[in-house]
Amino acid sequence: MENKYEVLFIIKMGATDAAKEKIIGKYTAMIEKAGGKVDLVDKWGNRRFAYPINFKLEGFYALIYFTSKPSFIKELERVMRISDDIVRHMVINRNGLTEPQPRKKRETQEKEKIENTEKSLDNTATNQELKDAKQEVSNHAVEQSTAI
Repeated sequence: MENKYEVLFIIKMGATDAAKEKIIGKYTAMIEKAGGKVDLVDKWGNRRFAYPINFKLEGFYALIYFTSKPSFIKELERVMRISDDIVRHMVINRNGLTEPQPRKKRETQEKEKIENTEKSLDNTATNQELKDAKQEVSNHAVEQSTAI
């Protein structure tokens, strides 16, 4: 039986773009070699850490959605744990969760939702109600973007 997983990992900041691609390719090839299927590779780019990790303040985030046998996960985590290029990693079982979407697509959908809400509010609300509602929608969007 195969399960759906996602692995989020952080590549150390000193790596070049070619090295980052090689590292991501290494893990996608490892998944496919073990009989799994890579569904989506989402590169989040350079991001600051919430706190220093090994005296570093930022790294390159990458997320891979894949399907594989449960027995493969221990090997993937073992390889990531001993890799000098990986700062942190996390594997999550996605069975029963929503289908994966690239980060940019999610952000676009959230912006469209905000715009649609603003348009509907423009048609029905007074000026003060509109200001209050727009502020509430903006606060919600900020909370959603920081939660990811």
